[in-house]
Amino acid sequence: MKFWNKKHLTPAIMILSTGLSFACRSINSDSDLKWAHMQSDRAISTINARLQLLELGFKADFKDISVCIQNSATYDAPSLLLETKLAYAAWLEAGGQGNDENWARLKFESKASCNMQDVNYSSIVVISEEARITPDQEISKTFSKNSLTCKRLGMSANCSTGSMTMGLGGPGSIGYRYFKPETWTSVSNRSPSTVLLSPYVNWISLEKEMSKAGLGELYTSLRSKGETVTYAELKDLVLKMSELKMVAKEDGRLDEVVKAFLASKKPSSIEPYVPTLPGYHVLLHEVGHQFGMNHADNPGADSETGPSAGAKQDENGNWTTELSTMAYADDYYYLTEDDRAGILDLVTKSRAFIESHR
Repeated sequence: MKFWNKKHLTPAIMILSTGLSFACRSINSDSDLKWAHMQSDRAISTINARLQLLELGFKADFKDISVCIQNSATYDAPSLLLETKLAYAAWLEAGGQGNDENWARLKFESKASCNMQDVNYSSIVVISEEARITPDQEISKTFSKNSLTCKRLGMSANCSTGSMTMGLGGPGSIGYRYFKPETWTSVSNRSPSTVLLSPYVNWISLEKEMSKAGLGELYTSLRSKGETVTYAELKDLVLKMSELKMVAKEDGRLDEVVKAFLASKKPSSIEPYVPTLPGYHVLLHEVGHQFGMNHADNPGADSETGPSAGAKQDENGNWTTELSTMAYADDYYYLTEDDRAGILDLVTKSRAFIESHR
């Protein structure tokens, strides 16, 4: 946080800035779960709070929530556009902000390139690719290449990959001016909320997963609508995915790797490993960070947490959970009850905080 207070009666400027939340989606564990989110009085840069600022009529240097989506070679543009919209619709619906008025404030734009620092947008979504890494992505600070290690054990083999960071996301920062601290005279977008998926994964769409779940025709229909898909249509698909409790499943690729290694007769090997994975579960998780959600299984000291049936308290009194897309647990394609409880709590509290500064 930075604070400047100039001469008497000159507006003070406050910038609320939240660092990016990192999301490693390659670790699975089992335990009871709950939710965690940002402190509600520091969450005015989240997507939900930006919508509330517009809804409540604050003077702002942005008129809508513009979202820049960088196209990907493997994640085809129509699917990426649909699935980005689907992730936003899921969090809006869960937080009680899902309606046509709010959806009209969201403007999605697919581009060949999006700059992570472009304040002309409220949100930047980049599916990074190794051949298209740019300085603003700061890849080396977060992401690294993975490798596959195999060792022969008699007639069998043991092959394993290291853990890897799949994506990161965060709410960016909003600045506000005031003559009196309790009344904000204007707000401004100081940095966009961001989603960045690893360049060391070949990200693909949900098309095959949707077909397996019996939702292939609906998915294809909505994808073909592009810019014209409605919030009601997206909500319908969100709820169907939730009813089916869709979760990513192991696709058996490593089994094929083990077979190939055994056929090679090598005693051991270490090879580069670039997995091919559907990107939606990571996208849904990282958009959750844009909405102010924190890691439910390991909340930071600055998180607000809440209990649920079966949840546990850590040594600091925080409630923790892994039955959530915001946890390092299963790769959910839908928001669990813990996710829904957490975002609704944050939306309710952040609105009250923002209203108190009108």
